[in-house]
Amino acid sequence: MADKKYRLKVDKEKCIGCATCTSIYPVHFVLGSDGKSQPTGNTLVTKEEAEEIIKVCPVGAISYEEPKKK
Repeated sequence: MADKKYRLKVDKEKCIGCATCTSIYPVHFVLGSDGKSQPTGNTLVTKEEAEEIIKVCPVGAISYEEPKKK
């Protein structure tokens, strides 16, 4: 059975725009026009990957959730 996938999120209120996530995980994050990080379209990851990714944010602005069912 395939690993369950999760969607990455960025809390814009917490994000300080330091670009740590965009430099380490450019496939998952870009800086928006507001200077804050935002997920790219390629944000579905395993729980293990998500837990590693959220550790890079110095202010805890990255989280993950199950994708919404269509």
